[in-house]
This record gives sequence, structure tokens and C-alpha cells, in this order.
Amino acid sequence: MTAIDRLHSWFDAHDPGGVARAKGVKAAVVVTVGLATGILLDQTDIATFAAFGGIALLLLTDLPGNRSARLGSYLLLAAVGTVLITVGTLASTTGWLAVVSMLVVGFGVLFSGVVSAAINGAGRAALLTYILPVCLTAPPSAIGGRLTGWALAAALAIPAAVFWWPPRQHEALRTAAADACRDLGRRILRTAGGGSGPAPSAPPFAAPGTERDEPDPAAAIRRLRETFGRSESRPVGLTTGSRLLGLLVDRLAWLNTVVASLPADVAPGNRPEWARRLERRCGQVLLACDDTLVAAGTPRGPDAVAALDAAIESLEQDRVAAAASRQLLAIAARTTERSPALLHELAHTCLLAGATVAAAGRADARPTWDRILGRNNPPATLTRREAAGHLARGHLSVRSVWFQNSLRGALGLALAVLLAEVTHVSHGFWVVLGALTVLRTTAVNTGSTAVRALGGTVLGFLLGTAVLVVIGSHPVGLWILLPVTIALAGCLPTMVSFVAGQTAFTVLVMVLFNIVVPVGWSIGLVRIEDVLIGAAAAVVCALLWPHGAAGEVRRSLADAYRTAAAALMAAVQTMGAPPDLARTVRNGSIAPVPWTPEQTLAAEAAARLDDAVRQYLGDHGARRLPVEQVTLAANAANRLRLTAGAILSGADHPGVRPLPEVVRPLWATLRDIADSQRQWFEDRAADIAGGPHARRTAAGDALPPVADAMPARAERTVLSAVRRHPALLDDETLWRPVCGLWWTALFLDDASRLQDRLGGNRPGLVSSDGSVRRPAPQR
Repeated sequence: MTAIDRLHSWFDAHDPGGVARAKGVKAAVVVTVGLATGILLDQTDIATFAAFGGIALLLLTDLPGNRSARLGSYLLLAAVGTVLITVGTLASTTGWLAVVSMLVVGFGVLFSGVVSAAINGAGRAALLTYILPVCLTAPPSAIGGRLTGWALAAALAIPAAVFWWPPRQHEALRTAAADACRDLGRRILRTAGGGSGPAPSAPPFAAPGTERDEPDPAAAIRRLRETFGRSESRPVGLTTGSRLLGLLVDRLAWLNTVVASLPADVAPGNRPEWARRLERRCGQVLLACDDTLVAAGTPRGPDAVAALDAAIESLEQDRVAAAASRQLLAIAARTTERSPALLHELAHTCLLAGATVAAAGRADARPTWDRILGRNNPPATLTRREAAGHLARGHLSVRSVWFQNSLRGALGLALAVLLAEVTHVSHGFWVVLGALTVLRTTAVNTGSTAVRALGGTVLGFLLGTAVLVVIGSHPVGLWILLPVTIALAGCLPTMVSFVAGQTAFTVLVMVLFNIVVPVGWSIGLVRIEDVLIGAAAAVVCALLWPHGAAGEVRRSLADAYRTAAAALMAAVQTMGAPPDLARTVRNGSIAPVPWTPEQTLAAEAAARLDDAVRQYLGDHGARRLPVEQVTLAANAANRLRLTAGAILSGADHPGVRPLPEVVRPLWATLRDIADSQRQWFEDRAADIAGGPHARRTAAGDALPPVADAMPARAERTVLSAVRRHPALLDDETLWRPVCGLWWTALFLDDASRLQDRLGGNRPGLVSSDGSVRRPAPQR
């Protein structure tokens, strides 16, 4: 292998897709042109704000979505930056006003990130547009030049960001998910074979040339996991659609294990029509998922979502009809070949996958401004006023991780402005920028980042000094070096390390300021002093709620497991007596279900967990938990909650009438199984959360083992009763409740399979200091 080949391999390994390199090159061009324009006009304000505006728009902005969504987000950021530059300039002449306004603006910008991924991704850039003018004291007459520089930066940077090498991460994730859905669907349809049932319709939006002779679901799932794993580097933020596709990764992996269990050696003619029909419905849903993912972001996207919704409805109707069929229950009781339980699990997982893709498709099909402002996120069950009230109640509280991180960050920035005012250091905005650079969601991460930032700054000072000694103040050499340092500052943090990025940025600052005002290497000493002060301010404020999002992820995961287990138990309890339920259909949920109080609490806990995970994954500090790992832990809690909802969603739910006395012992057995599952998941929650109720065990010790290595205990209980008492299926007053209990048993076994998949061990979760707990090996 030649040196060029090794270099290409290194780039491919450290910058998949070339996103970081593209960002660095674009910033190098835009910042250099903007700075040169300002200097040619002999306007320092224009040069400064054009240069740092380009840095903000291209290096500090992390905007998600397709081209139209990113263009709208950039235009909104440009408008917000115009307002912030104006207000910051007006506040810069009064010290106390600068400090107070930094606190207010900092909190407002950081807290607004809860609204949408687009606003959150623009947060650091928006803060820089206020930090720069409020720290560079100037009269109101300077506003015109500053806004001109910002407008120049926007005019250069926005087209480059949107149209020149746009990031393709969301498209790559969507393509990998579509491949997995297509291969799974074709594998199921091949198993179903022919028959008298309806043949699957041709996918209306399938991409040409994508069909393969032999579907390979396992390989497609591996590619999907690899693609999602690369999203940990987050070259662009995760949109609502991308986050939903993150849920899809785990659900398709679960589905693949079910599909692999389908026997392929049974001739279609030797199998009942109901089995082949249900399999065909599952295959049609997955092919419709493929169509929806391929068509997302195009004019035909809404039609693909509508077709997927229709396929989901057809599968749900057939599944419910099968579960309520006394003939099917009789078949299940008589034979163990091609168990109806396996087809139940196949249909259930296909419905989960289909509903997830449909929700992602609807999220991506929203109008551009709705996506930017976070409006009409699925499920869209609230009016805008109700959504605003829900947002306020959920996050305007000291318990909210968004509130904590926003207030901590705002206090750190305000303290940095205060220190810059009191110490009268040169280039005081570097103090505040240093605080912004090192602030993280935990005290440990903030402290370690501060040390690395200072180390990188010192290394950059030494390297920059050596460069300036060689080049001197010769303008040609500085101008040649400028785009190189900008490109390195843009790509090294992602490709190498945070320290390397700080080193390159310090060299960039020394070169840039020597172009504007030649002062030599001494500017590097000022940079070190300012970064040290800013980092100190950030570390002090990080002691407020020191565990940050890492601790909140642990608490939210524990709460999600507890509430989901309680919802599962409550769902089974409703089988024993007429429930006092408001049979309200929640639009956009996985299935229309009657809503119990426990289910409501579980849904609220799931929403808090989603917020905590978003915050944690947005933290760029050390020892971040891998995206796939934290998604797996969150998906397990969400899957348990959905299982509880699925029990309630059965047609002609037996809980709507008194359960006959003759079958109440059978229900009591299922209730005991559910209670043991509830206790198991509550033990797991206590282990995750820690505290006085946590199990005090050695590191890596396991939770209580799953009782059944091949979870089918609940279904076997019902089928054994039917075998012993076949008259249950002949009595019109008994067979429907028995079918309902069978339905419940199938989902209880789904919960047992979840226990089996978790393996009885702790998940790799976040400890209180933000480090990663690795899963313990199974015994």
C-alpha cells in the first residue's frame, strides 16, 4: 500500500463521507474572502464580523434536514444574528448591562433549543453573534459596519453551506433503513409463497435498479447499524425523522430475529391460508416502508406515507381478527408447528416498524418552517397553544435537564463577561468564547474539557509563535497560511481530537489578527490568558447541577422502566373487571388504545427520556456514550410501554365486560406473570438509578435471571387450559374472553423476550460522572 493509499484509508476511517473536510474547505474560502473584502474596504468592523460570521455559520452551526430545511434555518439564523448584533452593540457601552443582557440572551438562546433540532443546532452560532458585539465596546454608529460584515458572511456562507458539498448523513441513514426494510419484506414474501390470497402490489415508489435477486436481511441490518453508529460524530444534528429512524434500527433488528425463525422448508400449499395472508400483509408493510423512505423529501412523499398507512391498517385488521378467532386458538392448542405466536410476533414487530417509518415520513413531509420551529411533530395531537403549554410545563422547571443546562450555560457566559469587564483584558470576547467552548453538561466533562482547551491553546501558541518567527509580518505569507489554518481548525476536532482543534484555532487567531493589526507572537499570550479566565468561569458554573444530562439520562431511564412496567401490570389488571377507562384514541400512536393513568405516566416518562437523550447526545464532552448504546437502552423501555398499550388495543377487549368466573383463574395466572415481570423491571430501574433501593452488588453482577430461557410461558398457560377444557371454545360467552387472554399472553411473552434479550444484565449506561458502564458478560 502506497503512502497515498494509507492517507486515503486514514481519511475514510476518521472522516466518513468527507463531512469534516468539506466543512473546513468551505470555511477556509468564505472566511478568507470575507476578511479580504473588509480589509480592501479599509473597514475593520466589516472585516472582523465577516470573518467571525463565516466561522459561526460554517464551523459552529450544526443544522439538520434536507436542502430546503437547512436553507430556511440558515436564513432564520441570519435574521436572528442581525438582531443580536444590534442589541449587543447597544449594550456594550455599559458594563452591568452587558453582563445582564448576556445572561438573558444566553438563557433564551440555549433554552430555545428544546423547540427543534434546527434551533438547537444554531445555538452556538447565535451566541457568537451576541458575544462578539457585546464584548467589543463600540458606539451605536458601529452597528452599520458590523451588520454589513455579518451580511457579507451570510451571503458567502449560506450558499456554500447549503449547495456546496451538503451533508448527506440523513440520506445515508434513510437509504440503509430502506434497504433493510426491502430485504426483510422480500424475505417474508418469499416465505409466504403463492396461494389464493392477494398478491403483494408492486411498490409504487421503489427506486429503480435497487432490486437484488437474493434478499439478505442480516447484511442489510448490519449496514444500517454501521450507518447509525457513524451518526455519533454528528456532522449534522438529528432531525425528528432521523431520531425516529434511530428507533427503527432496534425494531428492525428485533424483526430480523423473528424473520430468521420463519421455517423456509414448508411448501406454501401445506400451510393454512390465514398464515400466508398474514405474512403477505407483513411483507407489504415492509415494502411500503421502503417506498416511504425512498420517497421522503420528494413531492410523492405524502402519497407514499398514505400507502403505508393503508398497509398498516390492513395488517392490523388481519392480526386482530386472527387473535380473536376461536379456530386459530384451537389450531394453536393442537399443534406446535409454525406456532401462531411466531406470526403474532412477526405482525407486531412489522406494525411497530411501519408506524415508526410512517411517523418519520410525516415528520420529513412537514413544511419547512414547521420543521425549523418544531411544529406538528408526530403525533400531532395538540394545538399550538396546547403544545406551548406542554412545553412550558415540561421544561420551565429546575428538574428539566434543558432548564438546568440553559441556566448553567447562561451563568457561565455572564460570569465570563463580568470577568472580562473587571480585568480589562485585551480581546475580552475570547474570555467568553473560551467559556462557550468548554461548557459541557457535567462538571467532570467541563473540567476535563477546560484542561484540554488550555493545553491545545498552549500548543497552538508555541506552534503559532514558531510560524510567525519564520514568516514575520510578511502579508503574503500570512494570507497563504490563513486558509490552511482555517481548514485545519474546521476538520481537526472531528478527525483528530478536541486538543488538535484548539491548537489549530489558536494558530488561526494569531495569523488572522496579525493580518488585521500586525502585533507579532504576543497576541498568543493574550489568547492563553483569556482562555484561562473563560475556562475558569465555565468550571465554576458547571458546579451547578454537576451531573447534568448524564445523571438525567440515568434517572429518566429508571423512571421509564418503572412506569412502563406499571403500565404493563395495569393493562393486565383491566382484564379482570370492567375498567374505568376513557376509551380515547390517541392519534399517531402505534395503535389506538384505551388510555389508563399508568399508560399516561409511562408516555410522559418516555417524553422526558427522549429530551434527556437529546441533551446527552448533544454534549461533545469526553467519554460520550455511543449513540447506538443509549438508543438500545431507551428503546427497551419504550418497547415495554408499547407492549402494555398493545394489550389494551385488542378488538373486543374482554375488560369491557365482567370476566366469567370460570376463566378468572387463568387471568390470575397471567396477572402473576405480569407482576413478576413488573418486579424484574423495577429491580432493573433501581439498579440504573442507584440510591438506597439499588442492589448492592459487585461491578458487573447480574440482575435476577429471566425465569424462562425460551419465553412462551404465558401463551403455554392459555393453550394448556384450552387443551384441558376444549369446551371453552364452544361456549359463546367464553371463547371471546379466552381469545382476549390469549392475546394478552402473547404480549406478555413479548415482554419476556425483552427480558431475555437484555440478558439479565445491566445495560451499558451512564454513571453519575458521565462515564460509560459497559454491559456485564452473561453468565
